[in-house]
Amino acid sequence: MTNQSAGGSGPRIEIKARFKTNRDIPGTLTVIIDGYPIRTVPVLGRGSAGSGDTQFLNKGNTPTGLYEVTAYEPRGSRSKTSYGEHGVLRIKPISGNGVIAYETHHRFGLLIHGGAASSERSKRFKPSGDTDLHPTQGCLRLSDHNMYVLIWDIRCSQVPFGAGCIVLEVSEE
Repeated sequence: MTNQSAGGSGPRIEIKARFKTNRDIPGTLTVIIDGYPIRTVPVLGRGSAGSGDTQFLNKGNTPTGLYEVTAYEPRGSRSKTSYGEHGVLRIKPISGNGVIAYETHHRFGLLIHGGAASSERSKRFKPSGDTDLHPTQGCLRLSDHNMYVLIWDIRCSQVPFGAGCIVLEVSEE
């Protein structure tokens, strides 16, 4: 990806979410502004549909592919336990399995958001690794603190939502 936004020579944000094929194991989300990695945090891309490759199932794992981050939405009436207290980032697939999941399997409404830790939320799922993130309905989940920091990074960069200026890549190794 280049350092230029769709509108010309402006700042650009790339967000890269990397996972193992076993989505029970949290991956990493790296924020890159104008080509410089500034932050890497744990992220969970596991849906509540169960283990395995569920990216085309309702409530399955976050599908791999490229997405555009189209909007920030305040929490509003969304559950603080499910979505966190710092709002959500709406993502729209632009290539890869994300587009197939959207067009063929009617998977839409994917977000990046926070939420309560697993110990507060679900005794049934204990992810591997050093994080207590719990599955979503197909979104990417960060800790509430890391969601706050991600939104702060975007606001401080003054990169606008839409127009291809903030791009998310979801991949598996």
